[in-house]
Amino acid sequence: MRATLYLLILIVVAGCSNGAPKGPSVADAQADFAVRQAEANALALRAEAAANAGRIDEAIGLYRDAINTWNRTPGAYNNLGLLLVKKGDARAAADAFTIEAEMNPQDARPLKNLGQLYFERSWPEDAMRFFEQALERDADYLEALRGAVLAADTLRRADAKVLDYVKRALFQETDPAWAAYLQRQRYRIEQSIER
Repeated sequence: MRATLYLLILIVVAGCSNGAPKGPSVADAQADFAVRQAEANALALRAEAAANAGRIDEAIGLYRDAINTWNRTPGAYNNLGLLLVKKGDARAAADAFTIEAEMNPQDARPLKNLGQLYFERSWPEDAMRFFEQALERDADYLEALRGAVLAADTLRRADAKVLDYVKRALFQETDPAWAAYLQRQRYRIEQSIER
């Protein structure tokens, strides 16, 4: 009796294992990922084209679709944030820049954009912090250097670190108005340090 029961169990188990559906293979998962990644990149390209054509709402929707398809679409959160700034949605823009900054720890742009956003909202201390974080990622990023100098000027900060920002910006600056402003800041800071 016992032998018959064991034989019956083996037959049932063998039958189940032979006919049981198998889960997706690694190759299937990789293929699915590649398809989603390609779809997300295509959506991001369409979003960029819509933004360039001035269709901001459409571009925002397409960037969101790209992120929903693959949430690591390169630059999508940063670009979405820039469009949200144009629409006046500062909170959502700040969230998008923050996500991009966390996802891409070498990219200085989202931190510079956060700095710009906070500076435009009259929060120079926060702006300065983000500009300096951007400069930790890219010490010669001109837009972040400009932002840091502007924030320091607003805060009346004059120290060797800000003077270094001014000097690095002056080496790159090609805009005459910015160059004149930076020279004035250099003079202000040097005078303050000498006192």
